[in-house]
Amino acid sequence: MRVIGLKMNLLYFGIVYISPKAEILKIDPSEGVRSSEITQIVKEYFHEVEVRLYSGGILMHILGENFFTNFDVKNPLHTKYLEILSKVERHFMETGEISIENAYIIARK
Repeated sequence: MRVIGLKMNLLYFGIVYISPKAEILKIDPSEGVRSSEITQIVKEYFHEVEVRLYSGGILMHILGENFFTNFDVKNPLHTKYLEILSKVERHFMETGEISIENAYIIARK
């Protein structure tokens, strides 16, 4: 029996999603400008730099204004929905099928 798409006991579908640069630039032109160079440039000007990566590869694309306007932390259905989406995103980041889209950069001169 041959199992197609199994890699290290995980289903592997290849990269699930890549942010469409052209679309991001239409929405916020500042978002993509030399973004791959930001961390290195910050390190050139600051003595201490800590980069804390965080998710967003799925959540930032599916949770919009409507979600944030109506989300009720006291509603178990709402919190369960967010928990499930967060687990899915975390899983795909851990398997490398989506990239980490965001980071906090903490710098001290």
